[in-house]
Amino acid sequence: MSTDPRKQSASSIRLAGANQVTRALPSIVKQVRDNSLSILINQLTECFVSCDDLFFELAGKAGTNKEQNDFFDTMREIRLSRKQCITQFKQQFELLFSSLHSAKKVSSFPSNETSTQSEFEGLGLVGNDEMEKNVALSSTISKARNDCQESLYHLVLRLDFLIPNIDINESNNPLDPAQICEAFSKATDFIDLSLQNRIIFFKQFDRIVARKHNKIINLANEFLINAGILPKIKPNARPQQHQQPIPQNTKTPHQNNLAQTATQSLESQISAAAAHATPGFSELSQLLSTFQTDGNSIPGLLSRFQFNGPAIEQDQLIQDLTYAQTQRPYEAESGRNYIRDIVQTILQPSNTNKEGKSLEEPDENVINLVAMFFDFVLDDQNLPVTVQALIGRLQIPILKVALKDKTFFEDTNHPARLLINKLAESTVGLNSEDKEKQDILYSLIQLIVQEIHDRYDGSLNIFKEQLKLLESQLATEQHRAIVIEKRTSEAALGKAKTEKARSVVRETISERIKNATLPSSVSEFLVKHWHKFLLSNHLRHGVQSPEWLDAVQVIDDLIWVIQPHTDEKSQLRAMKLVPHLTGRIQNGIKKANAQNEEWNTLLPTLLNDLKMSCEGRSHDIKQQQLNETQKKALGLTDTAPDKSWQQMTALERQLVKQNALHFKSLQKAESLPIGSWITMEEPNTKSIRCKLSAKLIETDTYVFVNRYGIKSLERPKKDVAMAIQKGYFHILESGQLFERAMERISATLRKTKTIPA
Repeated sequence: MSTDPRKQSASSIRLAGANQVTRALPSIVKQVRDNSLSILINQLTECFVSCDDLFFELAGKAGTNKEQNDFFDTMREIRLSRKQCITQFKQQFELLFSSLHSAKKVSSFPSNETSTQSEFEGLGLVGNDEMEKNVALSSTISKARNDCQESLYHLVLRLDFLIPNIDINESNNPLDPAQICEAFSKATDFIDLSLQNRIIFFKQFDRIVARKHNKIINLANEFLINAGILPKIKPNARPQQHQQPIPQNTKTPHQNNLAQTATQSLESQISAAAAHATPGFSELSQLLSTFQTDGNSIPGLLSRFQFNGPAIEQDQLIQDLTYAQTQRPYEAESGRNYIRDIVQTILQPSNTNKEGKSLEEPDENVINLVAMFFDFVLDDQNLPVTVQALIGRLQIPILKVALKDKTFFEDTNHPARLLINKLAESTVGLNSEDKEKQDILYSLIQLIVQEIHDRYDGSLNIFKEQLKLLESQLATEQHRAIVIEKRTSEAALGKAKTEKARSVVRETISERIKNATLPSSVSEFLVKHWHKFLLSNHLRHGVQSPEWLDAVQVIDDLIWVIQPHTDEKSQLRAMKLVPHLTGRIQNGIKKANAQNEEWNTLLPTLLNDLKMSCEGRSHDIKQQQLNETQKKALGLTDTAPDKSWQQMTALERQLVKQNALHFKSLQKAESLPIGSWITMEEPNTKSIRCKLSAKLIETDTYVFVNRYGIKSLERPKKDVAMAIQKGYFHILESGQLFERAMERISATLRKTKTIPA
C-alpha cells in the first residue's frame, strides 16, 4: 500500500520534535513509557492477528457475495496496514509523554466527571457515522477506567510528583484509557473501512487491548513503587505524633469522617424523634373542625365539599374515586386542585340526585389533609419538578389508602408513607434537566408509580412490593456511589495536598531569592530542580520535619556561599562548606528522582561557580536577578495594584459594596454539614443538584458530587459563601417528606387559628 510522502514527512517531524522535548522527562518516566509501549505493541499485534481470523470467519458466514467480499477486503486492508498502524500508534503514544513537558496538554477525551460524550477530530467520518464510532470508543474508555480506577488515581499522583512543573490529571495522563484509545483511533484513521467493520475493529481492540489495560497501570505503579516513588499513598493519613487539640475548622479527614458519621447518627435520631412528634390524625382533625362552620376559612387550602344531600358511604366514595381516576388521569396542569375537583364532581347534584351528596366529617378531614399534603409536594422546591409530577400521580391511590386506614397519618412505618418518603429521598439528587442521567432510577420510579396507579385494589401489598423493588435498586446504586464518592474525595484531597505543597515550596524559595542577585546556575538550580526535592519532603514528611528543614538550609547555605567573601574567616568557612554542600545537593536530586539531561547539563556549571566562589573569584561570576520565566514559575508575576477607595469611581465603589462578603454568609458556608444536598442556580448556567462530599482544609475548598459520586463542583469556601449571599446557592431540606408536610400543615392551621376573623 502506497503512503503519502507528505504524511510520512509530517510524522517524522512530529516524532523528531517529540524526541527532542522528551529529553527533559525524568529517566524513570521514560522507562515507564518504554515498558508500557512494549506491552501495548504486543497487544496491538495480537489484536491485528485476531482481526485477520475474525473477518475471515465472518466472510465464511456472510449471507451474500457482497457481504463476503466486503469482509475479505476489510481483512486484507487491515493486514496490509498493520505495520503502518503500529508505527503511527507508537508515534502518538510517545507524543503523549513528550507533551507532558511542553506545557501543552494533548487533546483527549473529556473526563467522565464532566461529560459522557467524546470528541474525535480528523476521523474521516461525519454525522451519524462519527457519532456511532464515538459511542463505541466512549464505551471502551468507560469500561477500561472502571476496571482500574484506584490504580489510575495512584499513577496520576506519582506522575504528578515526578513532573511537578505541570499538573497531571485524567485529561493528560498518557496512560489513561482515553489517551490510549485516542492514539489508536488516530493511528488507524487512514484505513478505508465501512462504519460496521470499523466498529467490529474497535471491539476487537476493546477485547484484546483496552480490557487488559489495568495490567499496564498496575505494572507502572509497581515499577514506581519499587523506585521509591510515593510507595504508600494514604490520602486520609495524618502524622500521629505531637497531636494538639484540633479546632473545629481544622479537623483531619479521619476526624471529619467520624464527625460526619456522628452527625448522620444524630440526624437520624432527630428525624426519628420528629417522626414520633409529627401531629396525628386526631390532632389535625381537631384543628380542621375549627373551620367546619366557616366555609373556606383558609383560602386556597381548605374547601367545603358539603351539599344538602345525604352523606356518601365510604365504599361508594372509594369506588367513585377509582372510576374518576380512569376517566380523568392526573396531569401536571391539574396542579393542586386535582383531588378537590374530582371529589366535587362526585358529590355534585345530578339528574338522579338533585340535592347532591355530602361527606362524613372524618372523610372530609382525610380528603383535606391528603389534598394539602400533595399541595405541599407540588410546591416543595427540594424535589425535582419531574419527581413532583410523578408523586402527584399517586394522589387518588393515597387518598383511598387514607380513607380506608386512618392509621396512615399515625403510623410512621405505614407502607404507603415509607414508599412516598423513599421516593423523595432517592430522587433529591436527580437533575430534572438532564434526561441522560435519569436512566434506571427515573424509569423505575415511573414504573412504580404506574403499577400503584393501575393495580392498587385496597391491599397494601402493592406498596410493600414496590418499596422492596425500589430499595433493592437503591442499594446497588448507593453502594456504587459511595465507592466512587470516596475515590472522588480522595483524588480531590490528594490534589489539594499537592497544590498546597507546591505553594509552600514556591513561597519558601521566592522569599529567599526574589530580590537577590545570583549566578544563573544557582537560580536555575533552585527554581527548576531543587524545588522537586522540597516538594518530595513536604509531601512525605511535612514542614516540621528534619528532612524539610535540612532541604531549606541547603538553599540558605548555597546563597551564602555564592556571595563574595573578603574576610579570611568567611573564606575558610566557605571552603569547608562547599564539599559538604555539593554532596547534599547531589543526594537530594537523586532522592527526588530529578536527574535528567537538563540537570546533567547544569551540574558542571553550578559546581564550577561554587569552586570559583571558594577560590575567592566570586567577582568573576556573572550575577543577575530572576528572569521573567523564573518569576512566573515562582508566582512572582507583577499584578496591577488595587485602587484605593478614593481612587475608585462611584460605579466601582458600588460594585465593591455588592461583592463584599458578609460574615454571616461565611458562617453559613462554614456550618454547612458534609452530606448536605444543595441546588446551584447561577446566572446563565443550568441549575444543578449536588451533595457536599468534602471540605479540603489544605486549599479551603469544598467538593460537591452528584448522586453517582462523581464530582460536580469544586469551589473555594469564599465562593460558596458568596453564592449563598447572592441567592444562587440553596440548601435542600433534609428529613422525611411526609413528616415535613404534616408539620407544615399543622403549623399553618395553628397560625391561621390565632388570626382574628
